[in-house]
Amino acid sequence: MRGDGTAGLKSEFLAVIFRSKPKTRWHTVWCGWQRALWAATDHSNERRSSQVETLKATGFQRLDVEPFQLFGSADWDRVLTFRKDVAPGETYRFGKCVIVLGFNQAHKQEVQPWNRNAGEQLDNGIRLPELWPPDYRCPQSAEPMPVPYLVHPPEVLPIDVGRQLFVDDFLIEETDLRRTYHSAERYPGNPVYEPESRDELDRRAAVYLGQGGVFFDPEDRRFKMFYVAGWRGPLAMATSSNLVNWTRPELSDRGNVLIDRSVDDSAVWLDLRAVRADERLAVRVLGQPGRHGA
Repeated sequence: MRGDGTAGLKSEFLAVIFRSKPKTRWHTVWCGWQRALWAATDHSNERRSSQVETLKATGFQRLDVEPFQLFGSADWDRVLTFRKDVAPGETYRFGKCVIVLGFNQAHKQEVQPWNRNAGEQLDNGIRLPELWPPDYRCPQSAEPMPVPYLVHPPEVLPIDVGRQLFVDDFLIEETDLRRTYHSAERYPGNPVYEPESRDELDRRAAVYLGQGGVFFDPEDRRFKMFYVAGWRGPLAMATSSNLVNWTRPELSDRGNVLIDRSVDDSAVWLDLRAVRADERLAVRVLGQPGRHGA
């Protein structure tokens, strides 16, 4: 590839262009020959279209070539170039937008029929594809996911590896039972939790999980909800035995407030593996590295 951005490509080269498509986010390249592989991507790492970090993470080295205009005149069509020596059988996953240049033994990997899988075998006898997770499924699709192991079930289904849940026909060879589906009913008492405390009412009358969450505590046999009391307010806790009726326990002179500061940009979880009791509730606060017990 010359410094002016034009490529002197011979017939043995293959160019695979991965652009953004509505139903495609990631593509897989399989290498069938021990050769060099070149890649070009958006020069600005601040844009989602750039695959600079992905290329670096997979061992591609940036070439000492200035960014050049690959298409048109838009800034996002200025690209950086990378190179890597690849071995047969290696696979790489790229999102938008990257251009891969290599010999004609590099091609987009096709999805094999499920009954020809050669990957890991699970305890229930299912044989996975070598490429896992498969990349033929679009994350944005609302269509039902395919269940290929029902179409091509294993010849032998081990059932001595734990409890079995009969939610589909995977373990059922024949039956005279009829499966009936029921729709969920909306709870008439919504909302089940509303602003009541002074902190909640004084801060725009709001309560929300934020980066909190709802956990089941096996020690107390109760659900515990960690939430933001009021708009960008302090961290508070409520408890329930049925996820419908909630109680605000008295934890301090501020009622059910656990941390008397804004925790809107934090992460909270109940650590059931903690050795010390005062570390069971862990909080990660934005801008303060490390773990903070509460």
